[in-house]
Amino acid sequence: GRKLALLIFNSTVCKYFIRLIRSHFLEDLERILFKYLANAKVEYFKKDEIIFLKERVGIITHGSVRVISHEEGIMNPTTIGKYGQGRILGHG
Repeated sequence: GRKLALLIFNSTVCKYFIRLIRSHFLEDLERILFKYLANAKVEYFKKDEIIFLKERVGIITHGSVRVISHEEGIMNPTTIGKYGQGRILGHG
C-alpha cells in the first residue's frame, strides 16, 4: 500500500531556519539549508501508523497525514487537519 514519507531532522534546526526567515537573512538560508538537510533522513510510515515526532521535525515528501486530538477524550478523537506534500510537521 501507499506509505507516508517524512524527511526528518532535529527541531533545533527548524527553529534556526524560522529565525533566519523572519530576520530576512534569506541570502544565507540556502547555504544553511543544504548544510543541515544533509544530515536529514527519510523515514517511511505505514497507513494508520501513529507518529510521534518528539524533538524532531518532518517535511511530508510523499502521502498525507491526518492530525487528530484526544483532548475531548480518548474514545472521541477530533481531526485537527489533513496535510500533504510539502507541509512541515512538529515545528510548533
